[in-house]
Amino acid sequence: MKKQTMAQKLLARAAGRDEVRVGEIVEVAVDRILIHEGIGWGIADVIKEMGVTKLGVPDKIVALFDHYAPPATEATANFHALCRRFIADFEIKEFLDMRKGICHQVMVEDYVNPGEIIVGCDSHTTTYGALGSFATGFGSTDTALAMVEGKAWFKVPETIRIEFTGELPPLVGAKDVVLELLGLLKADGAGYASCEFAGPGVRSLTMADRFCISNLCAEMGAKVALMPLDERTAEFLQAAGRPMQSGLVTAGDPGADCKREVKLDLSRLTPRVARPHSPDNVCSVAEAGAVEVDQVFIGSCSNGRIEDMRAAAAILKGRQPNPKVRIIVIPASHSVMKAMAAEGILQTFLEAGAVVGPPSCGPCFGGSFGLLAAGEVCVSTSTRNFLGRMGSKQAKVYMVSPETAAASALTGRLTDPRDLT
Repeated sequence: MKKQTMAQKLLARAAGRDEVRVGEIVEVAVDRILIHEGIGWGIADVIKEMGVTKLGVPDKIVALFDHYAPPATEATANFHALCRRFIADFEIKEFLDMRKGICHQVMVEDYVNPGEIIVGCDSHTTTYGALGSFATGFGSTDTALAMVEGKAWFKVPETIRIEFTGELPPLVGAKDVVLELLGLLKADGAGYASCEFAGPGVRSLTMADRFCISNLCAEMGAKVALMPLDERTAEFLQAAGRPMQSGLVTAGDPGADCKREVKLDLSRLTPRVARPHSPDNVCSVAEAGAVEVDQVFIGSCSNGRIEDMRAAAAILKGRQPNPKVRIIVIPASHSVMKAMAAEGILQTFLEAGAVVGPPSCGPCFGGSFGLLAAGEVCVSTSTRNFLGRMGSKQAKVYMVSPETAAASALTGRLTDPRDLT
């Protein structure tokens, strides 16, 4: 049998086959479907147009609100009400409303298991590949069809193998890793490919690191972003009450055919920044020049985890931020917020004058609060920095790590955290 990549193995197993070929179309049952209100209206319209009155797999659907949560306008409140009626009418039992937080963090905390086929109405569904699941984002039509039929078709993707060596230096984080990859591969560099990570450097990465990296592979166009399963994966799942099962696909076969191979020495990385207006417009923080900052945002499905909050709080603790900088902090889930309170991190942010918001997408999506006025600059741990994404089209967003965001809040300008004394 020909050597197979991790994506091939996962799709072959789901299809009940020994192997699948790159480029082949396979139809498989889905194990879990994620929907949120961001494109919920589109899904509801498609299902209505199909004339469907009953979903095929309502028990496999997780529905929640995070993009416009809580609603900031009467229009979004009415929109939530419409979504709630749809969820009730179609008997979707796993409806979390606004009670849990950002969909991707909630999914890895409570739902995702290795080896599953997961589709979600959000491009950053690739996050779950850090747990060894074939997880990808769908549009409204494909998501609706999966909800009705309980299955989906995929073209078996080519693979980009990314090998990590070394370990990250102090004050350099996973966001810096994936920004470096974005700078190398560019926004279309992994179009419909499986990004598969390997090498001894992977073992040094925490699960939070891996979630961040798999999350932002979506910005390269990746179909999925798969991390090998190891003892860190097992520890995470055990703590979550979902012990890792035996007989899983743990990695691709060494020597399996790849579209491209990339090698990255983690120990040589420095803090990176994605300048306006694209996540792949990357350079080192030192090379970005003098950038005055009006707002700092720490949060999002990329960097709203407790590890991110710890990293930012460690830099802010006992220091006073620049008074001209507004700081917005939004944990990715209620579990993260509880941990922040228990560890004193919430107090640190409050003492720094930060506005701490409820677990949600917040300004990252541009649909709720913390938006920018014309001419303003935000240093942000968000997933995207597109023109107008966080408010005015005359504003600028610089994507960075939590460490760089916190350092920039202290100085009032884009700052390499290693330069702080």
